[in-house]
Amino acid sequence: MLDDLVDIGIDAINPIEPRAGMDAVALREEYGQRLALVGGLCNSQILPQGTSDEVRRHILHVLRAGQGGGLVIGAHSIGPDISQERYDEAMALLRRHWHYPLRSTED
Repeated sequence: MLDDLVDIGIDAINPIEPRAGMDAVALREEYGQRLALVGGLCNSQILPQGTSDEVRRHILHVLRAGQGGGLVIGAHSIGPDISQERYDEAMALLRRHWHYPLRSTED
């Protein structure tokens, strides 16, 4: 269905919801710059329940979709199951790594 929407001129999709099987990197690879992406962060499993390492890997993965532009990264909502500490951790990771071209992901 997304192919049909792009064909008729839709040029952005919101939200990119991992729980629904949507992956920002896979969408970028398939649609290139024909489709802007909004979202990409998993607010139902990874942010509330993941380890710090899982959150870091997830954020770095989603950031790959933004190389060349066309990504507004985030989650469509931040529920009460995401702690303030986890939210702050995720935002710090984004601030640290959101520089293109992406720098080393080892630090």
